[in-house]
Amino acid sequence: MFSPLICSFVCAICANVIAEVILAADLQQPFARLSPVRQRIRILRWVLSSIGCLALGLWQISIQQQALFALFSISASTDFETKLLPPDWFLFGSVVFGITTYGLADGWFGVQRAILAQAFCFGVVTLGVAFFNVCDSGDIKLAMQFGAACGSLTHVLQAA
Repeated sequence: MFSPLICSFVCAICANVIAEVILAADLQQPFARLSPVRQRIRILRWVLSSIGCLALGLWQISIQQQALFALFSISASTDFETKLLPPDWFLFGSVVFGITTYGLADGWFGVQRAILAQAFCFGVVTLGVAFFNVCDSGDIKLAMQFGAACGSLTHVLQAA
């Protein structure tokens, strides 16, 4: 079987390539057309995202959680570079993938925990947007993805 470090390396490469495709195709910002400053920011994003993924491998994090982190890093990458989120099909697909992944690992109890964590994050950020204007409405979708990636309220509350 793959070692966690090899898996994290594969996740880092895949996440960066997918982010690159989304930035080039969907957001119309291919690397070649960026200014030199923006190109350095893109390279920095590749480096930081890769370091994050590789750190998970060094900490012996499960392959499932590495894949979920890689998906979340794609959303964070596009937001970091453009202040825009990936398309909805990607964000909602990541939410479904997160919930399904925990369901396959822990059965119906895993699905319940992931849905509860996703709903908790969704609710907190929605209230923040609606009543306190502390973040943008796009952050609601990111919170849903984050909650589904965490898989349980214990992880969400520890990360917050």
